[in-house]
Order: sequence, then structure tokens, then C-alpha cells
Amino acid sequence: MTDPCPDTLSPDEIWLLIGFAIGSLGTIAFHLTWGRIEVRRRNAARRLASDAGATPAASTTKHRDSSCQN
Repeated sequence: MTDPCPDTLSPDEIWLLIGFAIGSLGTIAFHLTWGRIEVRRRNAARRLASDAGATPAASTTKHRDSSCQN
């Protein structure tokens, strides 16, 4: 009779865990790389704007005045 609660993982479960670990590391690496690319892009845009004589914007989002809302 087989043990209903084996103490070891089956080879399929081991490969599944390895796959999850590789996928998680890949996701983390992707997000870190993407963040660095975005920071470089933003810094380059700021540098080009300052070279053109523009003043740096305090924020890239536009805020509406609350008194002007309908």
C-alpha cells in the first residue's frame, strides 16, 4: 500500500518548483531592467529639455483646480 502523505517530492513536483523559481527570477529581472530603462529614458528627456533651454517641470501629471470642476 502506498503512503498517502509521502515525505519526498515526486520528480514532476520538483520540476514544477524549479519552473516557478526560474519564472519568478525572470519576472524580477525583467522589472528591474525595465525600471532602469525608464529612468534612463526620463533622464535623457530631461537632459534634452534642459539643453533646449526649457525649465524642468515639477510634475508630469496635470492637476485640475478643484474650484473649476463642474
